[in-house]
Amino acid sequence: MSEPVIDAFPERARPTSSMAKLFRPVLFREYVDPLVGPLGFVRRGNVYRLVREPGTGVVVEFQTSTGSRPDSYEFYVNVGLCIRQWTALRKRHLGTTLADDPGISVGESVSHHRIERTPYERLTPAESAHRMAAGERVQDHQLWVVDSVEALHQAGAVFREGFRPSWERLSPLLDPDVLLARLRAGDPLPASGPGGEAVFAVLLADRGEAAEADRVLAALRHVDDEFGAYVRTLAASRTSA
Repeated sequence: MSEPVIDAFPERARPTSSMAKLFRPVLFREYVDPLVGPLGFVRRGNVYRLVREPGTGVVVEFQTSTGSRPDSYEFYVNVGLCIRQWTALRKRHLGTTLADDPGISVGESVSHHRIERTPYERLTPAESAHRMAAGERVQDHQLWVVDSVEALHQAGAVFREGFRPSWERLSPLLDPDVLLARLRAGDPLPASGPGGEAVFAVLLADRGEAAEADRVLAALRHVDDEFGAYVRTLAASRTSA
């Protein structure tokens, strides 16, 4: 990919609020679109989605930081893996269905993480609190700050490098057979999420494997009545189909 040419910014100019408004669209156009577009991602607002079927796909969300200054674009990059069976459950909690609301979001994902902008020094929560109490500024290694043309180029390059391993980890799991096989083998889901065992129970129920789904439910530490009833009802419906 050729080096992007940005004519929108005067050389060496200090960012103004009007210039800062261009940081986001230029980042998307010059760096993000050429990388994720060919994979099938479609952008709406700050969110890119690749949808394999209703409820199944990968979400890349550029979450604007509430601490953004007028002369900068500050954001987090959230990536989530969604699968139909779990998305349907999450929508049910919200009083809707996949048929009525086929979109996917990071909040409905079975696995999500943030792409970090650079390997800053890692601190434990206690170390961070100690430094903040001492008046030191603690760098958030997950917060991206674009406040200059140079920072814009750097952010684009780092995003390219950070997104590739995320995609390589998550894309095979879009195949429900692959995901189920990994969960059967005891492999944990990558990054954060609702927990592999809970997702495993839902996938088993969707296959009509009621006895195995019950075994997984019994092994879970905390199972609310609504979730247990949903899994058992789903398994029964698939068995009788």
